[in-house]
Amino acid sequence: MSRVLQRGRTRTGDRRKTARPMSPLEIFSESREADKLRIKHKGELEALKAKHGVKSVTFANLERLKRVWKNNSKKKRSLRTLFVKKAEYVKALRKAARARKNVRLGLSRDPKFVVIENPGVFSYRLFKILRECASKKKPFSMATIDLDKFKRINDTFGHAVGDVVINEMAALLSSFAREHNGAAARVGGEEFKVFVAMRPDKLSKELKSLQKIFSGRLRDLRGFNTYVSFGLRKDWEKRWRTPTFSAGISGRKGFERKKRLNEIVSQLAAESDKALYKAKNKRNDIKIYNSVRR
Repeated sequence: MSRVLQRGRTRTGDRRKTARPMSPLEIFSESREADKLRIKHKGELEALKAKHGVKSVTFANLERLKRVWKNNSKKKRSLRTLFVKKAEYVKALRKAARARKNVRLGLSRDPKFVVIENPGVFSYRLFKILRECASKKKPFSMATIDLDKFKRINDTFGHAVGDVVINEMAALLSSFAREHNGAAARVGGEEFKVFVAMRPDKLSKELKSLQKIFSGRLRDLRGFNTYVSFGLRKDWEKRWRTPTFSAGISGRKGFERKKRLNEIVSQLAAESDKALYKAKNKRNDIKIYNSVRR
């Protein structure tokens, strides 16, 4: 059974298959295991080739050798071993290819807001950027971003309008991350994370510019792409408030070699969350963790 299908229970207690997407961790784990299996079988096949003096192990060549060695019992046994190992290697090869495809399709984008990456790819790209920062001794920063009073938007105008607001934020952050060779993701609800190789104060200035762009694009409710599809009630324009976002930033001016990468990432996430909590008290604000206590 595919790992994508997980077992659940009905109300009567009967077991059934319930489809759910694989988590990023499961997708990466499956891909790693498939690659390990492929490498293992390839090594064993190469060892058998060398042992029996066979240069090519295509099925066509093995069939040819089967005819040539039909009167040699020892060679025939060797050939059967090669056939089995070749079949195992091909199976492992196909499994690894499917796993790589799952990584590309399952982790490349947020399933609902396709303009931005999801947490799985964000983590992968973050560690890649962090290693580069370590080797080149570059500063790096993480920002946790949250839309202000987003529940009010959903409750007042509906999820169709809320989705447009989230998608606008996603598109803006994704474009910013690409421009600065960073990573951005929607990590849940109306919360986003950004990781770039720059100092916290510079990231703060960049996000302040994005605040103006974001609010400017969503100042007028009638400009929404979905306006035509769901209509506009007369009282909505009076009740509309321009969306804003707040952000908390944490960063390092240099790389702490004594600490592991995952420890640094955990610290950045916790610190940026604390800074965001302070920024949310004021709304439409940006706080840097080092200055939170000032």
